[in-house]
Amino acid sequence: LFLFLDAVVYIQIGGALDYWFTASHECVPSGPAFDYTYYSTYTRIVGSIAAMAGVTMFQYVMGEWRMRKIFVTTTILRCVAGMFDIIMVERVNVAIGISDKWMYMLGDAIIYEVAYMMNFMPIVVLISKLCPKDMESTTYAVLAGFANFGQQVASTLGIVFITGYGIKSEVSTVCKATGVAGCVLNITETEKPGQAACSASDCHQVPCKWDGLSLIIFLAHVLIPMVIVPLSYVLIPDAACTDDMSSGLLGDTQKGNSEKELTEMPEQEEQEGKVEEDATRSFKDTEHLL
Repeated sequence: LFLFLDAVVYIQIGGALDYWFTASHECVPSGPAFDYTYYSTYTRIVGSIAAMAGVTMFQYVMGEWRMRKIFVTTTILRCVAGMFDIIMVERVNVAIGISDKWMYMLGDAIIYEVAYMMNFMPIVVLISKLCPKDMESTTYAVLAGFANFGQQVASTLGIVFITGYGIKSEVSTVCKATGVAGCVLNITETEKPGQAACSASDCHQVPCKWDGLSLIIFLAHVLIPMVIVPLSYVLIPDAACTDDMSSGLLGDTQKGNSEKELTEMPEQEEQEGKVEEDATRSFKDTEHLL
């Protein structure tokens, strides 16, 4: 349940952010308007290096921490990384003299990737630690499946948030007279099969709409993910990464069975001794009669 909720509460709104970062100035006035070479190549290379640094930091810094402390720390780091997007959307970085490319590189490409890997690694460790002996494949597949399903739910919730707040990432046109979208500007009249003609005076351009994007980022990447902090004290054991947690899946049954076996062993040995003694006595009596 914790693995599922950890993925769900970090709501995925990457689609809207991708459009905002790469859209032209016609759609996002004074926006960053990143070219795809920078956005998809340079930042990905730096992000991959940062992710490897995150794995190394987890190994050497958090390798012996307790699970609860790890998830609380990494959740806070991810929420801090989410604040960089809010700073860029509100154009605070431009106001203080930091370019969009440097701000995005520092926030999304470096800090977020480090925080993501430091959050991802304990999830992998927790899944592997919860796999009991002789059931590793099945248990790992089930637990990882829950985490992946949580990511799909988070993506669906992201679409709901974006739609609900009316985010619109493309410039479009609409005919004022008929209310039909897709008319053509600056011509005398348009007509499509099954559609009434729209005069040029009634065809209006509908701009992109980004109102509320900062609020969506705050809710999806800062506020709601903080729910994991109290949940980590309820849904996961207070154990270190190096502890054996596989017995927790089978509850106290294994422990009870082990104690029962240890209790029954002396009794069984005593009964076996009595049987051997009776057999010896019976053999001696038979030998005497003969």
